[in-house]
Amino acid sequence: MTATYKQVFDPEKRYAKGIKESHPESPSGAAVKALRQAYDKTQLEMAELMFSTHSTYQKWEGGQRPMHPYFWLNIQRDLAEEAAQKAEFIAKLAGQKLNS
Repeated sequence: MTATYKQVFDPEKRYAKGIKESHPESPSGAAVKALRQAYDKTQLEMAELMFSTHSTYQKWEGGQRPMHPYFWLNIQRDLAEEAAQKAEFIAKLAGQKLNS
């Protein structure tokens, strides 16, 4: 027998029944904020990078809503890659200026 939507989803809590409100692997709001500040991003910039709304990002950072671990891993990877690309670009510029 297939479960119905009402049997699986709790509209008041907005998540599937039986699922914990906070995933054990979810980052704390403080960790989310620390990552943002470490890369000198605004909340809006982070939301855009994560294809999320500003209000959802604020809830993640405020600890009001758990961030899925997949999002957490991806944003860490994406920010690190962006920083590496910027560093490489700056090193190339510096090398060009030294050779000029």
